[in-house]
Amino acid sequence: MRIELSEEDYRFLVDLAYLGEWMINAYRDPMRTLPEYEDALRQLLVFCEEAGFPELADEETHDPTSVLENDREVRRFIEGYNDENFWHELLERLAYRDLEKKMGFRTVRDLPPEERDRLLEEIEDKYLEELEKNGIDNLEFKGTP
Repeated sequence: MRIELSEEDYRFLVDLAYLGEWMINAYRDPMRTLPEYEDALRQLLVFCEEAGFPELADEETHDPTSVLENDREVRRFIEGYNDENFWHELLERLAYRDLEKKMGFRTVRDLPPEERDRLLEEIEDKYLEELEKNGIDNLEFKGTP
């Protein structure tokens, strides 16, 4: 297969592939990453020098270099993803916890998915409203100083 790309398009593709591999493997134990995704990224990074971006990949291993890993745009995407994901997960888990406290585990589990989602969304919206209004000022953990 042959694909023709401009230098700019190649660089976008490198960023996209790096971010995809990062999302798949970043949270995993380093000994349990999925090597097929690392290999796919390396197959793309082989062409960095030819495309005019030798600083993005190690010339022998074709691993991403710190230049790629610390690229301002790449870091901005990762930080944005992490931030958005954190708040989304927090609201979702708090809502599920509260719904189970109110209705019981089995009742929540047995709800039709549409009904469960509607109830969870109502609780999430209340938490979101609170966070938007007060940030984390009113967020406390029982039994901590």
